Amino acid sequence: MLMQAAAYPIVFTSFGPPPTFWRAPIAVIFGLASLLLMWTAIPALGKHWRLAAGVYEDHELVQSGPYGVVRHPIYASMLALLLATGLVLAPWFRLAIAVVIFCVGTLIRIQSEEKLLAERFGDQFAEYRKRVRAIIPWLW
Repeated sequence: MLMQAAAYPIVFTSFGPPPTFWRAPIAVIFGLASLLLMWTAIPALGKHWRLAAGVYEDHELVQSGPYGVVRHPIYASMLALLLATGLVLAPWFRLAIAVVIFCVGTLIRIQSEEKLLAERFGDQFAEYRKRVRAIIPWLW
């Protein structure tokens, strides 16, 4: 979590030149995607949402809504927010550093969370993992 959180000040505290005409619309797209993912992911999880990785006794593997598109839509939302902000505020090198730090932190979290899910749901999670990408559809 600390690495994910550390990425945001890198872009929030850096001010490059005003965004070029093409950076602002792309930032808006990432910002809207971030909102959409966050607004749909947490309600889709319902009672299974928690801040720390873990599963409840009656935990179900949620595969509907945004979880049918990516396995970790909340992290996808956080990445989209980082990109949106970075495109508007940060020079390229600072945005790149922030994205790398965020992605490393996210990989660490995904590994620990998916280990718990694999232990709890076995073949059901393995099939889900084969079918749905972690963060970015068709890529990662």
